[in-house]
Amino acid sequence: MASPAPAALPEGASIYVKVVQGKDLRNHLGKEPTVSMLLRVSVAGQAQTEVCNSAPVPAGNSPKWNQEFKLPVPDATKSQLEVTLWDESDPAPEKYSHFLGEVLLNLAKLAPYKGHYIEQVFHIKQGKTIPTAEQATGSLTLGLRLDIPDEAAAPTPAAAATPPPAAAPTPPAAVPSPVAAAPAPAAAAPPSPPAPAAAPAQSPPAPSITSPKSGLAAWQASAAGQASAKAKAMVSRDIEGEKKAEEEAALRVSQEAEMKAAESKAKAEELARQEVEAITMQAEHDAQAKMLHERESAQPQQQAKDDEEARRVHAAEQQRIEALHADAVKAAQDKAAEEARATSEALHAAKAHAEREAAQSSTLAAAEKAMSAASPTGAATPALAAARVVIAVIEAQGVPGMDGLVAKVAVEGRGGTPAA
Repeated sequence: MASPAPAALPEGASIYVKVVQGKDLRNHLGKEPTVSMLLRVSVAGQAQTEVCNSAPVPAGNSPKWNQEFKLPVPDATKSQLEVTLWDESDPAPEKYSHFLGEVLLNLAKLAPYKGHYIEQVFHIKQGKTIPTAEQATGSLTLGLRLDIPDEAAAPTPAAAATPPPAAAPTPPAAVPSPVAAAPAPAAAAPPSPPAPAAAPAQSPPAPSITSPKSGLAAWQASAAGQASAKAKAMVSRDIEGEKKAEEEAALRVSQEAEMKAAESKAKAEELARQEVEAITMQAEHDAQAKMLHERESAQPQQQAKDDEEARRVHAAEQQRIEALHADAVKAAQDKAAEEARATSEALHAAKAHAEREAAQSSTLAAAEKAMSAASPTGAATPALAAARVVIAVIEAQGVPGMDGLVAKVAVEGRGGTPAA
């Protein structure tokens, strides 16, 4: 069963805070921070106007203050102490960039232990309402006391439950008891003398009778010490329980964060795989499109190359044909020239032959004439001598068909008769 919420504190309640020291605070801007604190009380999430600021401690991750502050507390059931830490060495902070962390304490937990000083170490946490990129680290030692002036003189519940020793009954010597004065029924003893009646004044309770205020003060001091120790133990147990609960909550949050991180990682890997597949498919598509484009672009170029090659082959073939034609023309011309030369030579030869034949005919005619003029008896005449000369020339030139004439001339020259 949940414990009932503490009642609202009376007017004038306050919280006394002693800032002792910090430990293992995080660096800022790559160096040890110059730490200052801001203390204030908020009620139902609404910050109060009165705030306290600590002196900045230069360059240290474990600063020491030992400063005391006091803030009004309107309602402990709804109030919260806020202690925020800041780096004063940041020359140009951007919004909350120099925020180092905070400690939040629900003051309702101190209501059962009001008036008692409690010193406790608190973990510095990341701000819930002040987002920063860097995580807070370290701890802060605070001394706390919830003061209620109107109830300072009221006894604690433990004191009210146990009556003080100073309130013991007065000894019999001071107030005679009628029961003690009655005679005993079994023995007939005489009445007690008055002297023994004063004996209780010398018993150990005498000091409490003579100084009741000092006994009450000692008892109150002892009760206050016991209550303070009990309060400290209860606060320590509460804080330890709160720490354990926070650690369990942090563990759950960490496990949930790990699960979410694993899920996010799996989703990220799946998305990465899908993206790689998409990129691969896009690359393949682009490669195919590029190949088709290059093929389409290469077709006109190949056609142009083929046309150029055909023109080159055609030009080469034309040159070869022209060369063959030129060779044929030259050969024909050479042959025609050769034939013309041969014809000319043949004509010259024929003309020479004709001239020789004509000369031979003239020579033969002259020889015939000379032989006709010669004497039939074979006498040596000048004409016959000329005929012999002609015959000698004919024999020297080797004119064909002259054998018969030579033979005739020879026979006639010797004075004979030629054979038929």
